Amino acid sequence: MTQQEPACRPVRQARFPPMPELSIHDPRLSFQGAISIDRHAEWAPPWRLPYADRSLFAVELHAPAACPAGVRLTLMADTRDIGMRFLAHDGQARPISLVRHGEHVADQGIPPDGVVIFPDQPAGSHRYEVWLPQNAPAKIIGVLVDDPQAVTAPVALRRRWITYGSSITHCKEASAPALTWPARVALRHQVDHTCLGYGGQCHLDPLVARVIGSQPADAISFKVGINIQGNGSLNLRTFRPSLIAFVRLIREAHPDVPLAVISPIFAPVRENALNHVDLNLTIMREHNAAACDILQAHGDTHLRYLDSHALLGPEDRDRLPDFLHPDTVGYGMMAERFSTHLGEFLFGEQP
Repeated sequence: MTQQEPACRPVRQARFPPMPELSIHDPRLSFQGAISIDRHAEWAPPWRLPYADRSLFAVELHAPAACPAGVRLTLMADTRDIGMRFLAHDGQARPISLVRHGEHVADQGIPPDGVVIFPDQPAGSHRYEVWLPQNAPAKIIGVLVDDPQAVTAPVALRRRWITYGSSITHCKEASAPALTWPARVALRHQVDHTCLGYGGQCHLDPLVARVIGSQPADAISFKVGINIQGNGSLNLRTFRPSLIAFVRLIREAHPDVPLAVISPIFAPVRENALNHVDLNLTIMREHNAAACDILQAHGDTHLRYLDSHALLGPEDRDRLPDFLHPDTVGYGMMAERFSTHLGEFLFGEQP
């Protein structure tokens, strides 16, 4: 795999004349990767938790859940230009990505007027996915196309994958939303994925397990440990039983779905240094593996454990600019290796 940023065609920044607009509430538009939509009269932001029940969840989960990591607006359209109009945006938001028939073709930042246009699309009807910024909320007013009559609802992808984790699954550091490691895996395997990576907030909350159980799924994975170690939110007594309980809660809804448990990737300053509850990443990996051994011994034959040094290990420390989070290239390496180690198990495909 090349060790450089993937090349993706930037779009020209010229302003365009007004285009016909589909309301965000048009039934031909499909939000994928969202758990719920906070619908208002003229705009709607997607959420990665049940918005109406948000007060049931830890308040610290609200902000990362409002960031639409992995969420994309999908439609079939025959249009020369395609775009979106946002009500407001965070000036620090990542670009949005355009995916056409499963291929990541362009990225563009959101300008002050909130209007983003991807010009010069090929003739004919195509499946378009507009991937939203993974690091900031997105209030969407509508989708811009040449002819609203040439828009139809998209056909759902065959397989559905849910992944849960920390900021290293949320991937705010990736330069575009289609360049996070879960996005790259989803595009490679052509699966409909839901990313429940919550920056700083992967603490095995039981209600998050229930959210995963409430969603249709053909494959599930989660990478746990780094936030728990960093915050000391669980300890030597509680971490392993909490992980076992989290899996068991999911299994009540998805008893036979392939499920992969992944330990924390390499983080040089946390490998051996103990936190205030006597946990380091080396110990946590041991407990991750032991929890999976126990679950398998109790009949979970659809469970797989992966030591995530296989995704990003000590030899990859140059891909960790802050000694914790990968850069965009590092996320690409994680995606490639995830497919190598888990692609066949989760998706029935050889890498």
